[in-house]
Amino acid sequence: MPSHKEFYDALNNISVNADTLNLNTDQVESKLDTTTGLLTTLSADTAIIKNDLANGVLSDVRDGSGNAITSTVSGSKRSLDVTATVSFPSSLDTNTRDGSGNAITSTVFGSARRLDVNLSSAGTVGSTAPTSANLYAGSDGTNLRAVSVDSSGRVNTNINGTVPVSGSVTALSSTGTITTRSSTITTGGTSQQVAASNSSRKYFVIQNISDTAMYLGVGYTPTTTTGLLLSANGGGMIFETSFIPTQAINVLCATTGKAFVAWEG
Repeated sequence: MPSHKEFYDALNNISVNADTLNLNTDQVESKLDTTTGLLTTLSADTAIIKNDLANGVLSDVRDGSGNAITSTVSGSKRSLDVTATVSFPSSLDTNTRDGSGNAITSTVFGSARRLDVNLSSAGTVGSTAPTSANLYAGSDGTNLRAVSVDSSGRVNTNINGTVPVSGSVTALSSTGTITTRSSTITTGGTSQQVAASNSSRKYFVIQNISDTAMYLGVGYTPTTTTGLLLSANGGGMIFETSFIPTQAINVLCATTGKAFVAWEG
């Protein structure tokens, strides 16, 4: 659109003297050409603006310096075309970092990254210790088991899953009452029971104190060929500590009245 100054400049080239109109045609023609061009541009811009206003959309968006800002019409709206550039520091890595940017080491388990945590052990000897634990049979955090210690802080160890032991091990022992199963052979050549089956048995010993051989059967009827030989004058058998049979215990001797000593605990 031509400015007011441009119109005034065009009029300055026209002079009126009485009934005579003097024109500087070269300058007027030049100014009119300029004015015509401006009016043509103004008319085209006006048509675009009218069309956009009819559709409720601005034809153009410009910055403070008059430069066009690219935009796109979608329906009845014009949206700015924005290109965003994101830059990352060259030191970017896969570590988790603290507030100071220091890397916190971690380890991937399956599809999850877990923090590596080291727990230090420090304190005054004899002071109250925090709860401790140990991880068995897995690394996914689902098999945590508490460590058992005795009053001196020594770790308890299970032997065969049943006996807690702490410190050094010299021997396993238990206490109880002895039941005497001692007797004599009732009928020579026939097996007889010394002790019935007993699931609570913790100890058993038998000794032949006669001058005639005897034969032992645990859980079965012994014969002179299948029984365990208990020699005359002190032959014997003892069950203790690591393995104690619970079946019935039988004895065979060829001579009636021969004596044996037997204890059951």
